[in-house]
Amino acid sequence: MIEYFDGIVIADYFIVVFLVAFWKSFSKKKKSENSTDYILAGRRILRNFVLSVITTLII
Repeated sequence: MIEYFDGIVIADYFIVVFLVAFWKSFSKKKKSENSTDYILAGRRILRNFVLSVITTLII
């Protein structure tokens, strides 16, 4: 059961990451936007993903 749930969580994570990247690539860009914005957003998403996996494993 845990393995099945882990697969769903990982798949959802990648779907969200690629949807955000796709959306950001076609959205209107600000003049001050640079690659740092994408790196920081990726770190936030990764941190939330790791916290959700840890919480799931604890429960």
